[in-house]
Amino acid sequence: QERSGAGARVRLVVNQASDRAQASRVAGRLGEVSGRLLGLPIERLGYVLHDLQVPEAVRQRRLVCEGWPRAAASRCLAALSRQIAPARAKGQGSFFRRWFSLRSGAKAPEPVR
Repeated sequence: QERSGAGARVRLVVNQASDRAQASRVAGRLGEVSGRLLGLPIERLGYVLHDLQVPEAVRQRRLVCEGWPRAAASRCLAALSRQIAPARAKGQGSFFRRWFSLRSGAKAPEPVR
C-alpha cells in the first residue's frame, strides 16, 4: 500500500497461483472485498505461479531468477519487473528487463489485468 496525501493505493501481486485464471479470480475477489470494506480499489500488478524451483532456490540461498531463469516463477517475476519499472525512454528497457533477458532469453508471461 502506498500513501500520498489523502489518497491511498493498494497494489496486489498474487503469489503461488496455479495458473493465470486462478490469479485473476483471487485478485477479483480481493478487489471486491477491498472496495466494499475499505473503499479502495486494488491495482493488479500480476502474479507469480506456484513453482517447485522457488523452495529449491531458498534451500540453495540463490535467486530463482538467477539459478533457474526459465522457471515459471522467474518468467512471472520478469513480467512483474516490466509492470513495476517500465522502460523510461523509447528503446531503453528497465534494468530488470535487460538483466532478465540477458540471463535467460526466456519470454515472461503477460500480467493479469
